[in-house]
Amino acid sequence: MIKVRIFLLGLLIVVTIIIFYLFQTKSGYDRLKNILESYISYRVDKSVEILYLDIKDYPNIRIKLKINQVANLYLYGIINRDVVNMKYHIWGDYLEVNGLSIKENYNFFGTAKGKISHLKIKGNGKFFNGDMEYSFRKTTNSIKDILFSMSSVDSRKILSFLGKESIFKTLIDINGTFSSLDDYNKIGKIKIHSYNGTIPTIDNNITISSDMRVDFNKSTYTYKGDIYSNIASIHIENGTYSELNKSINLEYNLLLDRVNFLNKISETKVKDDLNIDGKLIYQIDNQNIQIDGYNNMFEGDIILHYKGNNVNMELEDVSLVKIFDFFSYQAPFKSRLYGNINLDIKDRVVLMNLKLNRLDFLKSEFTKNIEKSLYVDILKMDFNKSIFYGGYKDSLLHATLKIDDGIKNHIFLTDVILNISNRNINSNIEMILKKEEIFGKIYGGLDNPKFKVDKSKYMKYRILKSFGG
Repeated sequence: MIKVRIFLLGLLIVVTIIIFYLFQTKSGYDRLKNILESYISYRVDKSVEILYLDIKDYPNIRIKLKINQVANLYLYGIINRDVVNMKYHIWGDYLEVNGLSIKENYNFFGTAKGKISHLKIKGNGKFFNGDMEYSFRKTTNSIKDILFSMSSVDSRKILSFLGKESIFKTLIDINGTFSSLDDYNKIGKIKIHSYNGTIPTIDNNITISSDMRVDFNKSTYTYKGDIYSNIASIHIENGTYSELNKSINLEYNLLLDRVNFLNKISETKVKDDLNIDGKLIYQIDNQNIQIDGYNNMFEGDIILHYKGNNVNMELEDVSLVKIFDFFSYQAPFKSRLYGNINLDIKDRVVLMNLKLNRLDFLKSEFTKNIEKSLYVDILKMDFNKSIFYGGYKDSLLHATLKIDDGIKNHIFLTDVILNISNRNINSNIEMILKKEEIFGKIYGGLDNPKFKVDKSKYMKYRILKSFGG
């Protein structure tokens, strides 16, 4: 019995010496720091350096850490095997999370409470030039029940952190709720509101704002929302993103503003906003994007296909009068259009190949002059075999228009040059109407063009006709 007592006394003395060594001597204190640094670094899988440690009043402790040589963390409060009740302060000028990094100042204060295996962490502070609040539950192997909000943060800093180039400069509010945020098990939603935005890489006079919602369900995200600007607005529905095949799909409605956008790019006065419905498919891996659109403002259907630098428009039973009216032109005739218009965005070239079905002239000075000169009323004639083809670049339209009834009557405008900027036209014209033939040129302002007859051909025609030729 005496030996047992002596052993226990000796053990107590050894433990007392060890505790005294670790907590009351500098070499012991340094040894304890090294042990804790190795343990904490192993548990959090990061490089951790203990800058300050005070455990004299344990379980109340104070500790200051350097994480990955960039982040500073100060903790103080109660920690033991059963419970944690601590306050913290974390700050720095460089952030690295899951392989993403940014040189950016951050400064957060918060609390950590609960069991070590189920910590409830809350905090708030400054980030991305804005304010942020957050809370989450940290379990042994995951992060659960995440709530966060960010207000008035800089969009450029967020996109830079995500490794994306930003063409926008805007302030953003974000609210997020996640029950789980593991790499392959993201379940939650985010609401995003942006405001006071501009597009400095394009035009500082373009303003932009947006409201978006994104729902996360494991590896698939769904989203919808609206983007507003002074040149256009876009409504997005049924948007999806798949992490497995790296593809984005969405349906959209695009409304292009008449005053601030269409009038500037069309070099003429447009009468109404332009509305387009469509779908978008984007393959991220190969940067392949395809956009389809649909418009029925002009009575028929205009179907758009965008791929690469090319936009192709298919026209089916479209009203020519409606198109002329949209661009504030007086239509010389009415017709239903079928065919294709192709736009090369990079070279800014437009190519057109159209059929003009059921073409009928509308009353104008041109029809009056034809009736007066040739005694032919073309208002009563049908031209059902008419075609138009041409190309547009740098405000100039080069084209050919063949108005034809498919029998014996036609009006051909060839070598047409139409200047969209000053609305001037220059073209050769050939007319054969009711056996009357006229050749010449059309020139001058499009609203009131002049007509010059080729007298040599006209006189030859009249001489031959007088002799029955």
